[in-house]
Amino acid sequence: MNRLLIYSLLLSSFSVYGQEKNDTLSSKQRRFSIGVNISPDYCYRTLTKNDKSISDSVWKFAKNLEDSIEKPKFGYTFGINFCYQITKRVYAEFGIQYSNKGYKTIPILTTSSIDPEGVIATNILNFSYLDFPLKASFTFFDKRIQLMTSIGATLNVFSKTNLHTIPEDKSIDDFHTSIDYTYEKINLSPTISAGLKYKLNQRMNLQAEPTFQYAIKNIDEKSHKSTHLWNFGLNFGYYYKL
Repeated sequence: MNRLLIYSLLLSSFSVYGQEKNDTLSSKQRRFSIGVNISPDYCYRTLTKNDKSISDSVWKFAKNLEDSIEKPKFGYTFGINFCYQITKRVYAEFGIQYSNKGYKTIPILTTSSIDPEGVIATNILNFSYLDFPLKASFTFFDKRIQLMTSIGATLNVFSKTNLHTIPEDKSIDDFHTSIDYTYEKINLSPTISAGLKYKLNQRMNLQAEPTFQYAIKNIDEKSHKSTHLWNFGLNFGYYYKL
């Protein structure tokens, strides 16, 4: 009986030891990485009523009108990131990035100081942000190519707004207009992603992750409408272990 108890304890110890060895990192392994990323983004917004004095019927008409005029646009995100490997499969990551978000209109009559009479043009509204992402990442499979998923949030610091007007008449040059309007300075965007990680060698890897962000706060509290920007992108990253 005593021998059986000793054998059982020994087997349990070996099992726990093997599990810890697989799930934890040795002191000699490199934990810190630095990386760069770039993401082409599909950008748009959602609209909800912000002024309770407006009737539901008037709001529905106004929203339908704006939805018929405004469309998604393509933007981008790029920056530098710092990553810390907590365990073999869990990573913490933060960074600093520049992003271009917004939306555009269908070709509509557009007036400006350059052409007061107006031209038919597409108007692209660009919102520039300095982003500070913080996320936790998880990897799966002990292969050269790994499945990875991430969840976190991005602090968005508003920089500027620019209107890019592209006339339908190609004989007229397109032009940019800086918009002098105070939008919400700080926003927060929950972020989720899932993709693939490819190990080039022991110190370098590549990542490709479809990523979705949605801004929690309305960008314009003075308007009758609440506008929440969102973007869906394919984020490409290169990381090097320090």
